[in-house]
Amino acid sequence: MLSKRRAAPRSSSRASIRRLAKEGYDPEFGARPLARTIQRLVENELSRLVLSGEVEPADKVQVEADGDELKFDVERGAASQEVTGWSEESEAAQTQEHAAAR
Repeated sequence: MLSKRRAAPRSSSRASIRRLAKEGYDPEFGARPLARTIQRLVENELSRLVLSGEVEPADKVQVEADGDELKFDVERGAASQEVTGWSEESEAAQTQEHAAAR
């Protein structure tokens, strides 16, 4: 998935999303702390990777859950391959697939 705010596309496994949801949920506040959890666990690490040069604009970053930790796997040049294969039709089909999976 290509983020409009970031140069590097990223994707997440279901396990990593469940990990973020579990940590970002608070019985008193509901899911409101989720944004801070995403910032702390994902955005801060992605920023560190970009600033250190470990991630470049054409790279794809896969976020995986590894126990209680999140692991960031960088695939060099993979984003440019994904972007060139994008079309409105493929985006619509993918959106329908995601909706059906829910």
